[in-house]
Amino acid sequence: MSRPPRPEEIAGELFALMARTSRLHVQQCTECHRSVHPPRYFCPICGSARMAFVPLDGTGVVTSWTTVEYTVDPEWQPLVPYDVVVVELSEGPRVVALAQDFPRTPHAGAPVRVTVQPMSDAFVRYIARPESARAATGCGALSPSQASSARTPIADAPIPTTQEEMP
Repeated sequence: MSRPPRPEEIAGELFALMARTSRLHVQQCTECHRSVHPPRYFCPICGSARMAFVPLDGTGVVTSWTTVEYTVDPEWQPLVPYDVVVVELSEGPRVVALAQDFPRTPHAGAPVRVTVQPMSDAFVRYIARPESARAATGCGALSPSQASSARTPIADAPIPTTQEEMP
């Protein structure tokens, strides 16, 4: 009897596929068609075990970002300081990516395209770049309807002080 794969092995399959194809992929349920990331054994929506890796176009919006000032990883040291963004992909899942080609600091709501940069035959780096020059400058990056639905940055959210205020 063979043992079931560990989650690292499922993620390993995804990274190897992206390294081979140089395309962004996520796992998708073949029953309810929900895209999920990171990869899982079962769909978190319908519970199906029928999952497949599908390519994505990589468009999305920045939901959060930070600047990394220090790292102990030798692969990342030449990049310090660098910006990292959380991107909500148009297909639904969120990924963490290295921000590149932003003329200024990334901002929440900025439209981006996420691509992959193969680092080996089994690992890729997610890269987020501004979707357009207009978006990169931060001028008019969001339409009025998008701006009204943009998430509030965590730093601006009210901090609950009592049990009753907790969500």
